[in-house]
Amino acid sequence: PYLGRVRHTYAWRLVFICGLLIATLLPFWRTSLSQELAELVLGLTSTVVMLVTAIRSKTHHQAAWYWFSASAFSFFLGDTVRLIYDDIFHLTVPSPSIADFFYVFGYPLFFLGMKRMFGEHGRNRSYSDVIDAGIITLGALAVLWPTLIGPYLGSSGIDSLGVLTNVLYPLMDLALVFFAIRFVVAGRSLNPVKSLLLI
Repeated sequence: PYLGRVRHTYAWRLVFICGLLIATLLPFWRTSLSQELAELVLGLTSTVVMLVTAIRSKTHHQAAWYWFSASAFSFFLGDTVRLIYDDIFHLTVPSPSIADFFYVFGYPLFFLGMKRMFGEHGRNRSYSDVIDAGIITLGALAVLWPTLIGPYLGSSGIDSLGVLTNVLYPLMDLALVFFAIRFVVAGRSLNPVKSLLLI
């Protein structure tokens, strides 16, 4: 059993080092195809790591890691569809597309993971927590609106479904910011590991 644990430890260290190496070299990839393939490997690796973490976890956070791994896998599928469009069939990715479905579907899965991971502090929340998170989120909305939301709403070259799809991404990101800040404010006593994970 001891040798087995040692092998598992070295295996996960190797996975971590390979993932870190790919992430570091990603901006220097020469072709878009090799860069996208590297991103797929990185996405699949993170999915597997979180899934194994969920399987091996014996705490009440096990379900959270399953949700996180499902979210990462959904984003991985979205990246795979985009690669098929771009580099195999050499087609322009429509908006919306199947890739958008997987991307958007990954957000609620991630929200569920956050809820299971940090939601035990929900009983201690007050309206002030919601107000604090709302103020910061509105500030982020003011920053994102001119560049990521406003241009799509005023565009005449995109149909209504395409506009909705493009606007949905920054809105979901804002929702993620809102919930993350709310969990931080409500869980002031979070241990350092959880605080780092939330960031």
